[in-house]
Amino acid sequence: MRIANLKRETGETRINITVKLDGQGEVLAKTGFKFIDHLVCTFGKYSMADIDLRSKSHDSISHHLIEDIGITLGKSLDKALGRRSAITRLEYGNNDHHKIESAIKAFAIAFREAASGDSKRIGIPSTKGAM
Repeated sequence: MRIANLKRETGETRINITVKLDGQGEVLAKTGFKFIDHLVCTFGKYSMADIDLRSKSHDSISHHLIEDIGITLGKSLDKALGRRSAITRLEYGNNDHHKIESAIKAFAIAFREAASGDSKRIGIPSTKGAM
């Protein structure tokens, strides 16, 4: 299973996260920021990853907590991907041609995924329950 459990504690924050890439899109996000919770829930729902994210600020400085949430989420996704065998990935080049080409590839893959059926998904694919 592609799962990662990480803890990050600094003088500023404490973050605990569990990510299960092959999940059902079930998310519990308790960051103290409704918008960040919403973004994490949206990511989990649309990626079909299960995420349990809990965080606490030690210094009440918003950007410290938001920054550490991003670092911890990124590291947990990296760890859960493991050896990256059989995944779809895109190269980002060092010139404008390759950057634009990568964006088109990403859009094409996202469109293919969005337009295809998903046997794991039940109901309307929306965090609000309607489209």
